[in-house]
Amino acid sequence: MLVLVYIDDMVVAGKSIKKVQGFKTALSCEFEISDLEELKYILGIQIMRNCEVHTISMNQTAYIHQILVRFGMSECTPISTPLAIKHNLSTSQSPKTEEEVTKYLKYANGLYYLEIVGVRATPKPASSMAHSTVTRALALWAHT
Repeated sequence: MLVLVYIDDMVVAGKSIKKVQGFKTALSCEFEISDLEELKYILGIQIMRNCEVHTISMNQTAYIHQILVRFGMSECTPISTPLAIKHNLSTSQSPKTEEEVTKYLKYANGLYYLEIVGVRATPKPASSMAHSTVTRALALWAHT
């Protein structure tokens, strides 16, 4: 059996549904729990299970869309690489106010989450590059 816990979210998985149900029952005797049945989402990751071919797939499409909406980019045209290779932001492109810094930080944190979660399954050099470029822009601002 596999039990994953993150703050107040928990995923229980195992080969035996009886053991999983027994674990949930024992847990509910000690704590107040909500059983949401089959896992669909956790921490912004969509989980898709195909019982016929015995596969589990994960994606972050909903989280990526949420980031695009938050930063007014939901209508942008996708490209394979979000930034030109070795692209540097100049001091004129760096944030000028505390409000811009806050926005850059939120954007950088969103990219960072995608990078650390997504990189576990498949390396994402494009998101890593975008995150490091935005972070360098913040460092430029800090030194001006």
